[in-house]
Amino acid sequence: MSSHHKEEGEPSPRSRIFLVESHQQMREAILLFLKGQNRLVITAQTAEAALELLEVDPEPALVITDLNFRSAAGKLSGIDLAQRLRSHTQQKLRQIPLILFTGESRQNLELDQPGLVDELGISCFSKDEAPEKLESLIDSLLNPQP
Repeated sequence: MSSHHKEEGEPSPRSRIFLVESHQQMREAILLFLKGQNRLVITAQTAEAALELLEVDPEPALVITDLNFRSAAGKLSGIDLAQRLRSHTQQKLRQIPLILFTGESRQNLELDQPGLVDELGISCFSKDEAPEKLESLIDSLLNPQP
């Protein structure tokens, strides 16, 4: 079984999103929500699989990644993925908007790793928040106001 696959759709390239989530039910729920918002979603189960995909297809509009992967298949966390993207040799990947999807609050993340969220330029979204808030966050990152 492959650890990543591509979802086909009609949306514009500006709405292409990479979703990195190890938990299948959560990944499928987010995938359905995003597709309902007319987003083209490319999924990966691990950070390693996401990095492989991004090497061959470095043009997503946004990356959403889980903080803590529950899969033993991968050794990198969502923070590791964010750090690798921010230090990548390709400028497009260094500048890609990132959403860290977590069961933790931003305040808890800041207590665990002070300053890291801001340093990496990551937006945080709690799994407890309403899906509409995720869509609003995506819109604000893809269509920033001057």
